[in-house]
Amino acid sequence: MPPGRDSETLARRFRSFARVQFRGRSPLYERLSLGVADDAELLDLAARCRPGQLEPLLLFAAVHLSLADDSAHPLVQWFPTLGGVRHPARDDPLPALRSLCRERRASLEALVATRRVQTNEPTRCAALLPGVVAAGRWAARPLAVVELGASAGLSLRFDRYAYAYGESSRAGPPGSPVRLTCRLEGAGLPPTGPMPAVARRLGLDASPIDIRDPTGAAWLRALVWPEHLDRARVLDAALVAAAADPPHVRRGDVLDGLAGAADETPRGATLCVLHSALLPYLSRAERGRLAELVERLGRWRDVAWLSLEGPGLLVTPGGAEVDASPDPEGRDCFLLHLATVRRGRAAARLLARAGPHGQWLEWLAS
Repeated sequence: MPPGRDSETLARRFRSFARVQFRGRSPLYERLSLGVADDAELLDLAARCRPGQLEPLLLFAAVHLSLADDSAHPLVQWFPTLGGVRHPARDDPLPALRSLCRERRASLEALVATRRVQTNEPTRCAALLPGVVAAGRWAARPLAVVELGASAGLSLRFDRYAYAYGESSRAGPPGSPVRLTCRLEGAGLPPTGPMPAVARRLGLDASPIDIRDPTGAAWLRALVWPEHLDRARVLDAALVAAAADPPHVRRGDVLDGLAGAADETPRGATLCVLHSALLPYLSRAERGRLAELVERLGRWRDVAWLSLEGPGLLVTPGGAEVDASPDPEGRDCFLLHLATVRRGRAAARLLARAGPHGQWLEWLAS
């Protein structure tokens, strides 16, 4: 185990991911996560990642990528994204995982030590879109969109995708090759149009992924959970559609880069800061800095701050009060929040609860 890492703490994280994140959504990763938690050798491999990364997601993405690069290993048989059909409830994949990690220890350790969890998840745009529409209505002018932790920037192309909400609500260009389906929960109807005008779009990321680089695209595919064939399909379509017109993603610290990006907001546009699944990778102090920065930016310009994050991670500018409680029905969900700052006065509201990958949405705002 590397210095400064605690094997029991890491084991608890794998068990927590198995119980909370993977159960009901990835039977393979649930079984593997429980197995890793009880295996000192596998825990030691997972511990080689850089600080701040989510070890279960990073380790399994590295395994997924290794199998995609060389599909001769028996573990492929449990990965539907790679054509596998075996089910972990009937056949235990853990021996095959142990075998793979021993045989390819050096290459897997290099991946775990150098890569980041950068799930650029276009399916989350189904949850983000109604929030962007709400931000556009509040702004009443074009938006200058800055995405924090943008990875490859596919979420910046939210207005290029076609959406189906429930049985009858549609949004986006109907001819788009990227088609997202979102199940509606509850009685609320999310706003899906008209799309706000976008005056500028920019992503900020510590290590941007170039979608024109096959290596970058392969890593994004490896981050998709193996049973999630719809997510894989949407990602592939989004990658192909964006290849001819890649989003602009700037390398740098997301907090340090935000002020500069805000200063580039075109005249007559409202700054719209958005992010999804970013806050787990920021420390509590960094989340506080982000809220302070948005509040400070809002003293001189209108700012809409849209976040799609897990419960318990939310921060707001100016200490604006907002409901950030877990789902009362116990569902694993993200919370869609919109914070606004106008003339230095901050407000925030919970817009919706959503599936972590945008698969369902419960609209709560009036």
